[in-house]
Amino acid sequence: MNREVVALSFVLTLPALLSGCIAANPSVSGSYIASGSTTVDLLQLTESKDGQLLGSLSEFGYKADGSINRFSLSVTGTTDGHSITIVARPNGLPIGSMNISGTIDGSTIMLTTEDGTQKFMAARPGNFRSQESKLTQQATAIRIANARQEEQKRFASRMLDENNVVKTLASKLEDYAARVEAEHELSAFHAAHAKLLDAARHDLEIQKTFPKGSFAASQVDFRINQLAFQLNQFDIPWSNAVDQGKEHRREFGQAIASSPCHTSSDSLSGCSEEGEAEAAYAKAKTIAWGEDQDVISTIAQDHAAVKAITQQADLYDQE
Repeated sequence: MNREVVALSFVLTLPALLSGCIAANPSVSGSYIASGSTTVDLLQLTESKDGQLLGSLSEFGYKADGSINRFSLSVTGTTDGHSITIVARPNGLPIGSMNISGTIDGSTIMLTTEDGTQKFMAARPGNFRSQESKLTQQATAIRIANARQEEQKRFASRMLDENNVVKTLASKLEDYAARVEAEHELSAFHAAHAKLLDAARHDLEIQKTFPKGSFAASQVDFRINQLAFQLNQFDIPWSNAVDQGKEHRREFGQAIASSPCHTSSDSLSGCSEEGEAEAAYAKAKTIAWGEDQDVISTIAQDHAAVKAITQQADLYDQE
């Protein structure tokens, strides 16, 4: 083949070769999406004629607790159609910038950072918004599920606390009923009163055998006043016990009224136990109240009787 033919063939083939080179290196301008199970990233690039890049990198995702996480970075960089190097900056500032390199293969961009490699596929920005909406729904479902789980935990904790309150109250009511059953005998109290009263009356009769105002009558008068003092001293703990019993029953009444078994709609396993304890307490309370009234009336009656005896003795001693 002569040189003219070869030259002509080269000239005719050159445009096709140039056209092939241009097709092999299309512009990377456009939008690319990288999808993960909990994140979606949108890379938007604009390439100038000299391979300079401008754009943004946005990410939307959610954490394990369902909280939303999003950020947006400005992007600058370069590309030769095969490789790509970009610098991502938060708010366009150099502080906290991140260098990212990668490769381009048709409509796919592979970017590598210290966290790994991401595959970005060419897509419309609307696809990003669609995936963002999907992830938002997933995050919302997680938060709702977590909220329900927390509510279940709080409910279980409240049930446990309320059951502990109920069981503690039931135990106290049972103890009170058992104590009343064991200690409700008042024979010792009445026997002591009778003994002191009989002694005072007996001494008053003895005093009358002595002359009024005599030394002997004065000695008996002193002994009768000592008996009255002894009776007062003896009755102090009994009076205190009555007051304490009233306070205990008042506190038990308040505790029963405010018990979860009467104020809560929760079904508590301990309420059956508390119900039995309340029945035992109600029976014991009636007994205790009756005994308190017995003690109160006996103290009032016998103190009045002793007071009358001491007044007679005092008067006899003074004459």
